[in-house]
Amino acid sequence: MKRFRIVTLVTTLIAVTTATSSFASWEDGVAAFRAGRYQEAAETFQSVVSQSPDAPEGHYMLGMSQYRLQRYDTAVGTLSQALTLGPTNAQYTLALAQAQLKLNRADDALGTLGKQSAVPPALRGNYNKLLARTAGLVARSRADDARSLLEKALAVDPKSKSLWVALAEVSQQLNQPEKKFSALNKAFDIDPEDAELGRKTLYVAISMAQSDAIDENAQAEWYRKAATFGKPLVAKFPTAENLKRVGEAEMAAHEYDNAVKRFESMHASGSDDALLHYYLGSSYQALKRDDDALTHLQNALERSPDPTLTQKIHKARGWTYRSREEFNQAAEAFRLAGDSQKATEMAGYAENRREWAQAKADCTHKKVEIAKMREDSADLEGTPEWDQLNLEFDAFLTACEPYFQDQS
Repeated sequence: MKRFRIVTLVTTLIAVTTATSSFASWEDGVAAFRAGRYQEAAETFQSVVSQSPDAPEGHYMLGMSQYRLQRYDTAVGTLSQALTLGPTNAQYTLALAQAQLKLNRADDALGTLGKQSAVPPALRGNYNKLLARTAGLVARSRADDARSLLEKALAVDPKSKSLWVALAEVSQQLNQPEKKFSALNKAFDIDPEDAELGRKTLYVAISMAQSDAIDENAQAEWYRKAATFGKPLVAKFPTAENLKRVGEAEMAAHEYDNAVKRFESMHASGSDDALLHYYLGSSYQALKRDDDALTHLQNALERSPDPTLTQKIHKARGWTYRSREEFNQAAEAFRLAGDSQKATEMAGYAENRREWAQAKADCTHKKVEIAKMREDSADLEGTPEWDQLNLEFDAFLTACEPYFQDQS
């Protein structure tokens, strides 16, 4: 985060009017401060404070001078006095909170910012940035307080990107993933040119979808959120990482047509690794485009250096061959995937298919023979022998009937 600059607005301060000499000292102090002669300014404003101890602007400028001299302990005390004397002045609040942060007193800074009841429009941006920074620093220790202040500030300025980002960080500490994702999403809506913020928002949704702490329905819902958020993201920032993550989310959300588009775009851009081909093969398999699926799965197999991925590839091949009713190939693929149960099942299907094919061939041959026998025995028509023969023929053909239909 960029270093927050304290707005002095010295030209707006009310001059100390208790005495002519005091006024002269005030003008001398302002001139020294503007010129960067902070030691001289501090000495001058110390004189102003001594002459007008109840004037908050004197304490403020003395504190600012001490701050610029990096005397942060002293500056905190002086600026606290300025705020005590001028409790509604947002400028004093910002200066004191900034000095407290310099001393790593983020809890105190949050308390200081929380006491500011109203912030003028001219200082609202600086206040928001400082509050966002402070909230991030206390997200662990005072998450509830930080959330309350952030939500209050957002009610006034809902277009503050920094506040939404800070609220997302606080929501993380409060274990509120829905609010975290929503806050980041709103921050990205405000600044859709922030590619890193978009990537981070997408990652939050996918990380939740992959969490073991939620059930399958919740995981599916997070994948849908990731897919929905990811579509405009990859349209604007079609990086390989974004395409891959959005494609993964769309696969998990069963949006296989969209997933194929992401992965094919990556492939066209030069990506050619095993995981990409595995994703393409799996997506095509889900779309029943078995030839494309097998082509990419074979490419994945040839490129995979990872035994775990290789097992997944073989399993996807097994399901694709199963879809094509090529049971022997399916059995072998499942065997290579380490799924002996499924391999045995596919081998059983293959044996049943062989038996079915043989029975169908036998029935087809016998049907031809029966037709010939009926033709040759036509002279027996009307006799008991003919009736008996027809009963036997019909019984056999009825038993064969399933084999003359398409096998399921």
